[in-house]
Amino acid sequence: MIFNLIFAFALVIFLLSLWANDRTALKPNKNMLLGVTLPHEKLENPKVLEILRQYQKNYRILFASFIAAAVPIFFIPYISLVFLYLFLWIAAFMLANDRVVVHHIGKMLALKRKYDWFLGEKHIVLIDTEVTRQKEKLAVSPLWLILPFAVSFVPLLMNWFQKSENSMALSLSLSSAACSLLCFILHRTVVKSGSRAVCENTSINLAMNSARIHSWTLCWILFAFVESIGSLLLYFTSFILDVSTLPFAIVIAITVLISAGLIFGTYYHVRQMQNRLLSCSSEPIIADEDEYWAKGYYCNPHDTNTTIEKRIGYGYTYNMATAKGKAMTYGSLIAAAALFLGLTALFMVMDFTPIRMTVDGGTVKISAPMYGYEFPAVDIQSVSLEETLPSSGIRTNGASTAQYDLGNFSVPEYGAVKAYLYKQYPPFLVIELPDLYVIINSKSSEVTQEYYDLLMQTMSK
Repeated sequence: MIFNLIFAFALVIFLLSLWANDRTALKPNKNMLLGVTLPHEKLENPKVLEILRQYQKNYRILFASFIAAAVPIFFIPYISLVFLYLFLWIAAFMLANDRVVVHHIGKMLALKRKYDWFLGEKHIVLIDTEVTRQKEKLAVSPLWLILPFAVSFVPLLMNWFQKSENSMALSLSLSSAACSLLCFILHRTVVKSGSRAVCENTSINLAMNSARIHSWTLCWILFAFVESIGSLLLYFTSFILDVSTLPFAIVIAITVLISAGLIFGTYYHVRQMQNRLLSCSSEPIIADEDEYWAKGYYCNPHDTNTTIEKRIGYGYTYNMATAKGKAMTYGSLIAAAALFLGLTALFMVMDFTPIRMTVDGGTVKISAPMYGYEFPAVDIQSVSLEETLPSSGIRTNGASTAQYDLGNFSVPEYGAVKAYLYKQYPPFLVIELPDLYVIINSKSSEVTQEYYDLLMQTMSK
């Protein structure tokens, strides 16, 4: 149940983010619609509006199709197959989404060429030197990121001082620290990105870039604070609740929603400020770079900048005409694919490798993926078959799905537990050892009974 909720929440966030991202193309942004620069008086042109209507229609069809295609995710019993299906679904969705956007960008560009609606020069990149000189002064200081980075290690330090076995501390601290480092990289990306001159008025150019740089650097600093505090709350929650409970998922959901709200809010704030400033300027737009965005991404050999603000959506993108831009883009795609496929392979091993118990020369051996264990038979203090499992417990180092529990857990009724359980297949063999319980079963109740008989025979010798 909890995994269904997690995947449902992840899908909703993904769909809403993509929907909000691509709908930015429908509203004028610095005289741009669908990422194409148009004269201000042509933004309401009937032919322009018709292309926008076609884009909306095709986009709704695309979304409805892929929402329907996501339904099987909630009926796949194995998490490894869920990851594989999700990877293929996201890849297909992103590819189809890109084709829809690029197709309508092409139609808008064709209309622009037909009526010669070009603005300014086509093959120059204009930079206001005063804006470039003051970029560092426009940004919120990155030193603020030191605090969330330090907070990231609070769970690890508390774990160490209390000599706790809650292994969540390590994963939470590392993921939170990594997030702070990522926010630092994004902060520097904003500052180092190219500062475009949109008109001949330096004051307007400075104000527009100030709105962008100050707002986005502040956004990434606040994002790091939210993530570090969220990780701290998750750590404290893990002491009092089972990690599979709904309140734990709610903490994650609230953290994600606040983080997403920061990004969306910053985008709309920056866009409104820039459009308001541009509308106050009587100076013309002095560069037309639409041809460099015709394929849906930025590819300008006349521009040496690696990053540039997106025309459609939030944040920044890479200049694919630069070697670094290509390396970062393709490297990110390869890393994402490797992560998804690596998780799929890991969970396939967990899902489909059978758990077995044998006794060899007075040693009880449990073979299981990643969490195999063995112990002397003479250490066994008691053995019992139970029809039900404890209702709560904390996974300290292991895996827990709707089908199985595998690895190390802390359970109030037993204390430290090594679990090798198929949850839906009682009975469960409970083995008491000094300072530890081992709980194991098989998908076959007959095999579980054989394990019990084998241990009883071994103890009687």
